[in-house]
Amino acid sequence: MLFFPLKKCYSSRLGLRIGPNGDIYPCSMLQTPMGNVKKQAIKNILIGKSMRHFLINAGKLPVCKYCCAFSGNLTPIQ
Repeated sequence: MLFFPLKKCYSSRLGLRIGPNGDIYPCSMLQTPMGNVKKQAIKNILIGKSMRHFLINAGKLPVCKYCCAFSGNLTPIQ
């Protein structure tokens, strides 16, 4: 099996974390929610300003250097 290092952050493209109170996080490393499903539709959260800001800066945020999936984890080639 061949492996290659991740070159960019895929966390928000592969899934979301929804907390028990409805808060949505595009990445398990983030402490600030992008929105809340009890107050907004998921579609509106995904196209919202906070999510756009995250996508532009994903991989460049201070917390990204502690992320195993982004900074050093190897993923198998399918």
